[in-house]
Amino acid sequence: MVAITKPDIPDTITTLEQLHAWSGLALENLFRGQTYKETTGDIDSGLAPLTDASIVTAADKSVRLISRTSIELNPSYQSDSTKKLWEFAEPLGDALLPNSYKS
Repeated sequence: MVAITKPDIPDTITTLEQLHAWSGLALENLFRGQTYKETTGDIDSGLAPLTDASIVTAADKSVRLISRTSIELNPSYQSDSTKKLWEFAEPLGDALLPNSYKS
């Protein structure tokens, strides 16, 4: 688990989009290179990156951040309606948020 406190989130983050980008980049920084076995239905698609953050140029020439993180959900999410879905997220691993992400 990567524990954070509200003061760890930079004051410059003022939108949900910025928060999403910040967390995606932090997770990719911490868990880069880790993979897991992914399947789609009956199709085995092999190993997939646990996290990925890429900067791409779109067709309209805008520059975009694509952030993907695969987060395991505790199976009790299916039967426990007292929590929000994000509360069932399992840790990716044990790591400390780098100081460079705190300002």
